[in-house]
Amino acid sequence: MTRRLTAAFAALEALLVVGIGIGLPLAVLTLMWALQFGFQLDWLVFWRAAVDVWLVGHGVDVLVTLDPAAGAALGLAIEPFPVTLALLGGAVLTAGAGVVLGGRLREQPHRGLGAGIAVAGVVLFSWLATSSAGHPVAQPDLTQGTVYPAAVFALGLLVGLLMAEARSVVRGPGATGAAGATGAAARRAPADGPLGAARSALDTAATAARLRVRTLGQSVRDRVDDLPRGLLGALSAGWRAGLGVVFSVIAAASVLTAGALIVSYGQVIALYESVQAEVLGGVALTVGQLLLVPTAVLWSFSWLVGPGFALGTGSGVSALGTTVGPLPAIPLLGAVPAAGEGPGFVVLLVPLLLAFVAGLAVRPRLVAELPTGAPWRRWALLAAVLAALIAGLLAAGLAAIAAGSAGPGRLAQIGPDGVAVGLWMLVEAVVGVLLGLLAGGVRVPFAGRDGHPAADVDEPDRAAGRPAPDRPAPGSAALGSAGSSPAPFLPERPAPPTP
Repeated sequence: MTRRLTAAFAALEALLVVGIGIGLPLAVLTLMWALQFGFQLDWLVFWRAAVDVWLVGHGVDVLVTLDPAAGAALGLAIEPFPVTLALLGGAVLTAGAGVVLGGRLREQPHRGLGAGIAVAGVVLFSWLATSSAGHPVAQPDLTQGTVYPAAVFALGLLVGLLMAEARSVVRGPGATGAAGATGAAARRAPADGPLGAARSALDTAATAARLRVRTLGQSVRDRVDDLPRGLLGALSAGWRAGLGVVFSVIAAASVLTAGALIVSYGQVIALYESVQAEVLGGVALTVGQLLLVPTAVLWSFSWLVGPGFALGTGSGVSALGTTVGPLPAIPLLGAVPAAGEGPGFVVLLVPLLLAFVAGLAVRPRLVAELPTGAPWRRWALLAAVLAALIAGLLAAGLAAIAAGSAGPGRLAQIGPDGVAVGLWMLVEAVVGVLLGLLAGGVRVPFAGRDGHPAADVDEPDRAAGRPAPDRPAPGSAALGSAGSSPAPFLPERPAPPTP
């Protein structure tokens, strides 16, 4: 694919990312405008609402200023209040589109150009959408609205490129040979005139930049290779275990959220009926709740870890108990446990068990990376601490993303406390991963007296620096085998004296 086609497809991809993200809520709102309101309202109101929903889905702050008369009728404070609670379903869609594009660009010769234009396109279209949604009633932050969607898309794009690179390494160098050959042929094609000169200059600059990046990467790899093998093994096992703990607990939280919705199905239906939103209103409410589902999963994640989450100032939903006040009539909140005592600290066994499994999973890698005779417990402790730090920081970040303000008054505090979730996750991860690494004992080669690997040594002997006791080889003279030579490590029996 040529540069022009790559640039055109990347720009189209950026337009689709923004367009589909805004178009989903806009389609439902447009149907309401036509069928329920009979075209009587200004359609731009629904456009701005759809853009605001898309921006809130990416964590953009929206400042809401209610009309004094409307605020008095609803019994709400008339002071401006921010809406900062993210409906993370929009961010998941944007990141997923970036992952898909990254997988496609990996096979193209001009993937750097395509990635840059795609991210720049998302920045441009996000800025245009945010600028058009500005209104005295709901004013989104222009800087955040321009940067946040593009940052989410760029993160997904990077993940897609890395995943495609990993797959190409597994398949072998021949998997992308055709694309690479096509790109090389395109770069070697002669070009005349000013356009050809400009293209040659760009090619030269790009080649120089690639060489600098490769040189820097090789320098970093050389420095990493100079680190002690035990440290490299602990780093590798630590970050794998830390990521594994967090993602496995998120998977358990997803199952918990689905189970809570199934068990509380009657309460959810009752809340739907209490809203009396008619068909289209119910569809719009459902779409909004689907965007809220990833956020609710992170609330369940915080509940499993221990601290729980808040649904208003002074409230708390945790495994120890539930204390909440009046809640908005959102059917999804029907899955929140009833007020009273919870299951207690037994819930903490879930992250501890998953951390233990993560430690078991990375233990073979750590054993393989350790040099002969390395102190196992020391490196296992270091790997567990690294895993806990990674898991704690990641859990704190996810909890902070799922928290914010959803309205005035007591609705200003919704979601988990990121610091508390991070600290609880850190403690659970270090205990579980360390137990997993130390479970069952470890048997690794230990250097014999002559410097060569001898028989396996149990952990106590190896940790104390004691080599394995010499054992006779099968079939040796020490075992009484006839006609075999004596073992080299046993003294020869002296001959009897001659009379």
